Amino acid sequence: MTPLGPEALANGRVNFSWKTGWSSTTVYYNNHCLGGTRVTAAFKFYNDGSTPFHKCVTFQGDSQGKYKFAHINEIMDVNKDTKKCKNN
Repeated sequence: MTPLGPEALANGRVNFSWKTGWSSTTVYYNNHCLGGTRVTAAFKFYNDGSTPFHKCVTFQGDSQGKYKFAHINEIMDVNKDTKKCKNN
């Protein structure tokens, strides 16, 4: 699994790790934000040498679990810049 440091989103309140499988990519998350504060994360995916594409997912506050993307492209980055997800 590839971990993402706690400084990536919400001042260290959300942690991510992921594993690229044969038919999908699974992201494991732990959102420490209390009071149900949601966090939207932008995942940047490798695209076989072409322009990378972005997918955004919103995670409920004070929760943990997993989210499955139905493609096997490797995740290059996770951040809060959701503007790039508007076209996806």
